[in-house]
Amino acid sequence: SLHDALPIYQGIAVAVLLLAIALLMDCALENWFMTKMTESDKGAMDRDTLIEMLAMNVEHMALSYGRDWWECKTLVDKLKDMNRWDIQWARLAKAVTERVSLALQAQAEEIYSNVQPKAEEFAKALGSDQAYITNFAEEVIRGSGGLVLSQILTALAGHVRAAGQLGVWELASSIDSACGAVQVLDDIVGIQGQSYDTPQVLLVNKLGGMEDIPPGVVAILSPAGVDVLSHIAIRARNQKVLLASCHDGGVFSGLVEAHKGHKFVKVSL
Repeated sequence: SLHDALPIYQGIAVAVLLLAIALLMDCALENWFMTKMTESDKGAMDRDTLIEMLAMNVEHMALSYGRDWWECKTLVDKLKDMNRWDIQWARLAKAVTERVSLALQAQAEEIYSNVQPKAEEFAKALGSDQAYITNFAEEVIRGSGGLVLSQILTALAGHVRAAGQLGVWELASSIDSACGAVQVLDDIVGIQGQSYDTPQVLLVNKLGGMEDIPPGVVAILSPAGVDVLSHIAIRARNQKVLLASCHDGGVFSGLVEAHKGHKFVKVSL
């Protein structure tokens, strides 16, 4: 009877209410965590604080997305609990941070491939200007928790390389070699909107991260650190362009001087 079923329905209603409260609390905690992480100045932090932040944010990604992130969490937790900053630890740290970076890039590529085609189809069906959705998937990627994690990896890279006595170059894309004509530029803002008929290798002093890569550019080398989820890094991976940072200003300056008179070079990292 309805009278007998009433306690059951009441129990279901209470369970649904508690679930809704838990969901709202989870959203509030997520918002608070991301606000605090985003506000923090990673460049001003010492290297041990960056390691602690790395562990917190990898755990956040594991709880949010699961899959490969649990493996990353296990690796980072082991790294965090070891004696730090000798050469062996630093080289292990380099391997672990590269694993985390690969997980970030794989997630970004998955989001891009799932979101961007649908956004373009939706815009076409509505008759919208395609320019409005050109960067739609990239904004979705940067709106994920991975943005803060990529900033931490960028801030940590120099410390790890110095302690591990590692090479000065770091790739931010999946391409490791390219050939083209050399251009030495202060930035690439001035060539936005251009295109090239012959392949171009750019030696660029400054990168802001939000620049587009002109068609025809096959490589960009810079002393500026590159966030793997920045606009330019995502574009480099999608356009198959070599994008790399040099962590030694002297090495980069020497490279610029050595190739000023060259018209064509091959880059291999």
